[in-house]
Amino acid sequence: MKTITLYYRNAAENADKVYIISLVEAGGGEFRVDYQNGKRGGTLASGTKTRIPVSRALAENIFARLVAEKTRGGYTGSPDGQPFGGDAARLAKVLPHPSKEMVTLQTMRNFSARDFLIQRKMDGELDKFTVAGAEILCEWMKRKSGGFYTADDLAMFDKFPDGWRAAFTVATVHGENVLARSTRERWGILCSFESKFPPDMVLCRMVDVPDALGAAEGYVAHAWDAPWGNMLCVKQAQIYLCRVTRTGGTQSVGICDSETGQDRGNVKLGGGKCDQVRAGSLIRVEAMGLTGSGKLRQPTACRDWLVKV
Repeated sequence: MKTITLYYRNAAENADKVYIISLVEAGGGEFRVDYQNGKRGGTLASGTKTRIPVSRALAENIFARLVAEKTRGGYTGSPDGQPFGGDAARLAKVLPHPSKEMVTLQTMRNFSARDFLIQRKMDGELDKFTVAGAEILCEWMKRKSGGFYTADDLAMFDKFPDGWRAAFTVATVHGENVLARSTRERWGILCSFESKFPPDMVLCRMVDVPDALGAAEGYVAHAWDAPWGNMLCVKQAQIYLCRVTRTGGTQSVGICDSETGQDRGNVKLGGGKCDQVRAGSLIRVEAMGLTGSGKLRQPTACRDWLVKV
């Protein structure tokens, strides 16, 4: 449906790479974002950024964010180094992702409900859904192995096995963008539309932060007097000691459990980190637990990531 080819050349690194990003229809009104990458002229590795097909709006956003990530990393729109001039900046506004600042659970427990709107962080995918002329930002909850789900979430999956939505703010009302308004105003607008929600949509309500995360993925806090764009967040996370199993021409390496050898999937090592490891290197990886197949969920390299032996 749509494809962009990006190029990376760096003589100092002896690098000449290509990255192809495609947005394709998956059927049933859903879409995928696939990619190919590797040395130019060689056999390209293939992968996808959408393990589960997603809505058109979400796929456009994933596509745009991937283009933006690669161009920030030095990829260009032509083999001769011409800077990328596509529509990534425009597409990145399809779904307005907030920036997250991580805090501890205890810190968030100390927040006052007078100052912050505190909600559960839902384990879904950011999506946009129109209700009575209002564009609602929501988490599209599609059940997946190893997900963080409460008893209420599971009850919703029993009613809607193909997925359901949790609405947390409103983006536009009859074409007027309201994201620049305060959290308090947007929350009031959102609540006024709750009676018009379809059966498979619920309001992501205000909550009190518990002593422990339990089955929840985490919690987020938005200052009542602030516009959309920033939030404080606490999430489930564990640190895993992993061994590098494979490297390649990308910023991602294969990893396994350092003790058992079980495959843990892949982790991105940007900023030149890939050049510091080889097969057998030990690294620390933070992740949101394990999937049903034993892979790390949302893995990222720790700040003190490389184990020197």
